[in-house]
Amino acid sequence: MGVRKRRDYDTDSQDLTPAQVVIAGLIGGVTFILTMLLVVYLVLKFVK
Repeated sequence: MGVRKRRDYDTDSQDLTPAQVVIAGLIGGVTFILTMLLVVYLVLKFVK
């Protein structure tokens, strides 16, 4: 159920490269922006 030991988190964080973190951040940011644009588009379309 997602319960892990602290050392497992530490091991995972040591294995990450800066490039992986940047790419994950960019993907997350783009996904968030596109989701917000879709929500605004749908709200404006159905409010009229």
